[in-house]
Amino acid sequence: MDQGGNLKTRFFYIFMIKNYLLAITGTFILALLGVIPAPTLSAGERPQKPEYHFKLATIAVEGTTHTDYGYKIKDYIEEKSGGRIRITWYMGAVMGDEPDELRKLRLGQVQGAAFTSVGMAMIASESQILNLPFFFRDYEELDYYLDKMLPHFRKIFADNGIVFSRWIDVGFNYWFTSKPPKSLDDLKSMRMWAWAGDRVANEVNQLAGFQNISIALTEVLTALQTGMLNAFYGPPYTITALQWYTQVKYLVEPPFSYTPATIVFNKKYFDTMPPDLQKIILDACDLYLPPLNLAIRKDNEKALNGLLSRGLKLYRLDENLLKSIQEKTRPVYQKFAGQLYPASVLEESLKILEVYRSGHARTPGDQKPANTSSCQSTLLFLSFSLFI
Repeated sequence: MDQGGNLKTRFFYIFMIKNYLLAITGTFILALLGVIPAPTLSAGERPQKPEYHFKLATIAVEGTTHTDYGYKIKDYIEEKSGGRIRITWYMGAVMGDEPDELRKLRLGQVQGAAFTSVGMAMIASESQILNLPFFFRDYEELDYYLDKMLPHFRKIFADNGIVFSRWIDVGFNYWFTSKPPKSLDDLKSMRMWAWAGDRVANEVNQLAGFQNISIALTEVLTALQTGMLNAFYGPPYTITALQWYTQVKYLVEPPFSYTPATIVFNKKYFDTMPPDLQKIILDACDLYLPPLNLAIRKDNEKALNGLLSRGLKLYRLDENLLKSIQEKTRPVYQKFAGQLYPASVLEESLKILEVYRSGHARTPGDQKPANTSSCQSTLLFLSFSLFI
């Protein structure tokens, strides 16, 4: 080809590239001006930046069943929302103890949290009715009660600016001690932990006769190592994860109270979302929290056996001593009626339990929660019947 032909070819390509760039630039400008619609995402394609970012805090330790299900909830929400919602978990109390987490939730520094009874009580003190000593005898009647009271608690949390998802088990609490409690006098020598902020636990310790030591959960292990504490309470799985069991010798039966938990969200932030995205978040909780409870109950059962295999000795309270402790702590029910919860709610709660117990006879004084296998069918039913 001659030189003139080469020049023509070059000018042709330059002309085509120039017009292509002009076309792209013009389309972009028209899209910005709204003359033509901007391109939309295809189904399932995630946007570059999420519209909503939920930072969630919890004291639950990374690698536990609670946190494993937390990640399942995260994955479900992010996938179902097509990336419009992003979830970031801050686990292992990196945001502080539950009072610290709640303060950050109120300030908008986090948009949600998984709280146990302490965080829940700071939002709605009425929830501390679940922590009353010897209030529930086993998981079956606990589930019956929580089913009946779920709408009530959702309302009181909403009235306090918080979206309550549903109940999560932490589990039934056992006392762990350095020596076996054989008498009321033995209790007086025990420096028993109570979670700072848990008014019921602090009162129960004092009524039972323990030396009550009220400190944050994050300070307990150090207090045990230094001798400031020589006794504490908690569910077996939680105690195993926290490694507190290494500082004591006895696991005391029967369990004396229950610790609930939940996942909550800042209602002000939650309400900025369209209904379809709100539903995705609540659906995730409905889908994963019931099987989480089944898993936690199995974990607590395995953990109890594991603690015994690690050298802890199981000590069952003498029936007369157990009865004495129950009688000494029972006044806490009425003491906090009108303070933490309305007297009418206590009355209604006792009626619910009475109705259940009338058809489910138990041996007097037996507080041992039902094992996982015996309550599994009830829980599977509830996992569907409690959905929103």
